[in-house]
Amino acid sequence: TIPVKVTDGANINVLSVAFNGSKQITLGEGKTYSTSVEVLPTNASNKVIRYTSTNESVAIVNQNGVIKAVGFGDANIVAEATDGSGQLDSINVRVALSAPQNVKVSAKSNKTFITWSATKGAVSYTVLRKENGTVTYQNVLKSGIKTTSYTDTTAKMGVKYQYAVIALDNSGDAHKSGIDKKVTFILKPAKPENVNVKVEKADIKITWTSVKGVSSYTVYRATSKNGKYTKLGTVKKTTYKDKKVKLGKKYYYKVVSVIGKTQSDYSKVKNVKFTVLKPTIKSVSGGYGMFTISIGGNAYDGYSVYCGSKNNMIASFTTQSATIFTPSVRGNVNVWVKAYKNVNGKKVYSKLSKSKSVTIR
Repeated sequence: TIPVKVTDGANINVLSVAFNGSKQITLGEGKTYSTSVEVLPTNASNKVIRYTSTNESVAIVNQNGVIKAVGFGDANIVAEATDGSGQLDSINVRVALSAPQNVKVSAKSNKTFITWSATKGAVSYTVLRKENGTVTYQNVLKSGIKTTSYTDTTAKMGVKYQYAVIALDNSGDAHKSGIDKKVTFILKPAKPENVNVKVEKADIKITWTSVKGVSSYTVYRATSKNGKYTKLGTVKKTTYKDKKVKLGKKYYYKVVSVIGKTQSDYSKVKNVKFTVLKPTIKSVSGGYGMFTISIGGNAYDGYSVYCGSKNNMIASFTTQSATIFTPSVRGNVNVWVKAYKNVNGKKVYSKLSKSKSVTIR
């Protein structure tokens, strides 16, 4: 039985105001919650309720009893009768920490580097990690982080991970935030350094410095720096020979390191023109109206000898040593050599060798 207080023989005052449902609710920032109250007696003359918040920086409420979470913290929402009876009730609203925003993952010195924006009210953060394909975050990488970054030193190259960050206040796990963003990341191996290209007799040799932990390397080639790079091959060693080259053509190379199905960023691009290699003069000795020359380096189709000046070619031959007669040349003179290769009926020459002097009597 509900007692009814009658005043002035007409007005029926409110005797109780009570929120329906739980007296404690938790909301995420920006979320809303609709309340309802029971006013007794049901035939009270004035059943209008005024709603207020004790902390509008945390939660606000409109006069329809709809609560909106504004920011982290606690607030009481009060429902009070407006008939002057003083009857009221309240519920506690806790606005949970916002999930850390702007979660980003990058590589730093072959380690995984996770960063995020600070969450208002957070006193620490926990970084979670799971391998791709697993259902839950089975690995708490680190809890109690006081900064907005963490370096994962246990990530393995080539493995796809998913990272998330949660925020916590002084109450710990009881009031931890949710997860705003899950970031998938694969730690790539380091790219090859010190790439070098060198012309050899029948190929171009590409070399680079080994990368720790990788299983192989892949070499790419293009005919212009910004052109389309084609995969030449994959090797386990730190050297590759490109044998599909043409004389007089310039080639551009870059290399990646590989582990599993994951490859590094590209190395710096190196280029070289495939040419006939410049020969060396091993020895030259003079005689009466002649000199004998011995040529070092790769064997080519033939050689041309220049005597006295770089423009004065006096003989050509197809072996790496020869005796050359010079009836019109006497005294101490300089000698140079060019190697050549026959391509489509034409001679493709190397650059001049370094000179050597010889005395012709």
